[in-house]
Amino acid sequence: MISREVRMTDAESALRNMNATPGAFNTNTKVIFSVLMRSSTGSNDGYLVLYQRYEFGNTSLGSSKLNGSGTFDSTNNYTAVNPNGNTGLRVTNAPAGIAVDDGSMIYVTEVYTTYTTLTPVRNIGLPIPATLYSSAFF
Repeated sequence: MISREVRMTDAESALRNMNATPGAFNTNTKVIFSVLMRSSTGSNDGYLVLYQRYEFGNTSLGSSKLNGSGTFDSTNNYTAVNPNGNTGLRVTNAPAGIAVDDGSMIYVTEVYTTYTTLTPVRNIGLPIPATLYSSAFF
């Protein structure tokens, strides 16, 4: 919820300033903030597009599971360049059932994290991934 209707860098600062477990956003974590919008004009009229994107943390941990891509202007709160006309910004793999009116926004936060096991669970053959992923849509 921290990413809703605030500057992307303010949301990052709030997360980085958390110091309670499990809130340590350090080199073991990557966060991706995205804002999706249903375009109402241009080449993307009627399509769900990637309107804003901002990432921070360990860049080697993965990328967004949402397939839209484009250029995002850091001087304009990481808003996409030409969101109504750049067809590369279309997001076609959002979860089923996402309904949004023209011009409305959906906020997405994706988190990748690695961890250190407390017990040698991996040594007994249990399939536990080395990197965990979670996402939330608001």
